[in-house]
Amino acid sequence: MSCITRDYRTLKVVSITEDLKHRNILSLREANKEQLIVEKVSEIQKENRILLKKMLTIDLKQTCNNPQRIKMLNTPSAYSLNRGQRIKELTRVTQENKLLLQRLQSAQSVYDRVRWENDFKMQNYRADMIRKNADRF
Repeated sequence: MSCITRDYRTLKVVSITEDLKHRNILSLREANKEQLIVEKVSEIQKENRILLKKMLTIDLKQTCNNPQRIKMLNTPSAYSLNRGQRIKELTRVTQENKLLLQRLQSAQSVYDRVRWENDFKMQNYRADMIRKNADRF
């Protein structure tokens, strides 16, 4: 089957099947290009996820400066530029607190209960003596 199309310069007869074949080839090329683009984008996203996981494990790894594991919070302070300094300071304060707690728990009592009882008895004795002899003055 053929159809007649009018070209401004000349009249020519074009076969409908040839036109459809040409359009199909173009649409297949465009589909292939789109598919390649989608595959590339998905591959890049996959690689980015892998890199992000690696960076996160490196960031959370225990080191001499960071003996404890850190939880990443979704706060602005987690993205600050002085994060390393804050971690060092937090570690130092934690260590000092542990040492202070250890000193407090191992401290011996300075107060002597027996001495306190003896002082109390002596005070009561003196108070009684003052009461008995108060009429002398």
